[in-house]
Parts: sequence; structure tokens; C-alpha cells
Amino acid sequence: MKDDFYSRYYESCADEPLRAFHVMSLGYNRCAAKSDYSCFQRRHPRDRRFSYSTGRTLKSVVLVHISSGHGMFRSASSGVIPVPANSIFFVFPNVNHDYRYDDETGWDEEWLELDPAAVMPILASSGITASSPLRTFAAVPAVTEAFQTLFDVSRMEKPGAKLLVEAAAHRVLAEAVVAWRKGDSDTASARAVEKMRQELVSDLASSRTVGDAARAAGMSESRMRELFVRATGMSPKKYQMRARLVRAGKLLRETGLSVSEIAEQTGFESIFAFSRRFSKLLGCSPRVYRRQKRMNRKDM
Repeated sequence: MKDDFYSRYYESCADEPLRAFHVMSLGYNRCAAKSDYSCFQRRHPRDRRFSYSTGRTLKSVVLVHISSGHGMFRSASSGVIPVPANSIFFVFPNVNHDYRYDDETGWDEEWLELDPAAVMPILASSGITASSPLRTFAAVPAVTEAFQTLFDVSRMEKPGAKLLVEAAAHRVLAEAVVAWRKGDSDTASARAVEKMRQELVSDLASSRTVGDAARAAGMSESRMRELFVRATGMSPKKYQMRARLVRAGKLLRETGLSVSEIAEQTGFESIFAFSRRFSKLLGCSPRVYRRQKRMNRKDM
């Protein structure tokens, strides 16, 4: 299970005026029901905190995805808007706002803060405005996966990591805008499959089973398996396992995490189970895979 809080804040660099896409912060909160949101607020820099009585005004654009739970969003431009699970909303620059989860449900929140210069034209062309900043979906698995990649990349400590963060952040924004433009125009069955996909990849470190994900998507496991195979060509269990191994490969290539840490972060019950599954898919152990990839980079 991933931690209840993660954030990264980026200071401006001298070369940033030469680049078009600036990431200012990113992170997530897993807010349990009846928890104290002010505890999460105190983990942020003072200029990003807000209270429900005064709100907050930023100079940046913030993309927020609520993957579970529900609450409310309020701004000077939109008024009060309910926020169900699988909502995406945008905080606009120079607009006073606040948001919070319902005490009875809590919520899982992930965010990306961006410089508005490159982002505002994209939002305007997509019909996303300060007066109508929120949309709710049956599921947005592509946004969930893009955020997961963003968080993984942001943990890297190597030269050029900020450029990789900006590329990953651009994908998060792109997936959110694509979802916004598309809406929920698909059939009920397609939406159920998308919901299932999101449930399977939303927390790859957890021990969530296919049955758990099917119930969260509102369908029996047998019926969901039938629809899922028809839509994706593979069973939900195989899809989840492939997602875990793909993420593990990325962490082996791009981070200094130990094999045991990667096994834990990708939801395997032991390093033995991880190595066995990884070797079966890729034909070599995780340690050999990492060594080969590093040797290949040195040869380039």
C-alpha cells in the first residue's frame, strides 16, 4: 500500500524561461474518513496552504484528480460544486478557491501544479473554464496510470530528472484533456471495463484482488471477466500482473531502488514471487535485467 502523502515542489531554475512547460509541484493525499485535513495542509509550503474560511489564490494552474471518496470544490468563479469519485477539476490562476472531502468518506487526491503560460491555451481550446472547472467520469485509467508514472519519475535522483518529470507531467495533462473532450460517451459495458482497469492499476503496491476491483466497479467477478477479456484480449488478473511487471521494469531501469523494494512497491508478497514472475515474462531475473540495461546505456 502506498503512503498516505507524497509531494515534490520545484524551485525555479535559471534556464526555465527557455522551456515551455514548467512543473511547480505534484503529489497525492490519501485522506481517510474523519481524518484531519489540516494535518495534510501543514505538510505543504505556507504559500500553498488554505483554510475553508479564507480559501487560497494561486498564480499557477492545478490539475486535481479525485480517484475515490467525494467532497466539494468552491471558487469565486464556479460557486460550490460537488466532487464525486473519478472527478477531474482545475484550479485557475488568480481565482480564490478551496476544496475538501466529506468527513464520512474521505478521498484519494492526486495533483499536478503547472505554470499557466503553456497550459491556459490548452484549457481554453478544450472548453475548460474557471466557471466550469470540473468533470466526473465513470473511470479515467489513463490519467491514473499517467500520474503513477509521474510519481515514479519524480522520485529519480539523476541529472536531467526534471526534464523527465516535465515530460511525464505533460502526459498527465494530455490524458486529462483527452478524457475531458471525450466525456462518457461509451456504452455502459465499456465504462465498466474502464472502471475495472482503473481499479486494477490505481495502487499496484496493494494486495487488491480482481474480485475486489470487480466489486468496486459495481459488477460480479464473472461478468466483469467476460467483458474485460472481450475488450482487452486478456483476463483482469493477467492485465494487473502485466501492469505490475511493466512498472517493475521501469523502476529497475530508472531508479536505484533495491529489488526487494521494487517487489514491495509493485504488490508482490515476496522477492521470490517477484523474481519468478519477472523471469517468466522477460526471460531473466530482475537483477540480470537491471545489469543488462545499465550496460546497454554505457555502450550508447
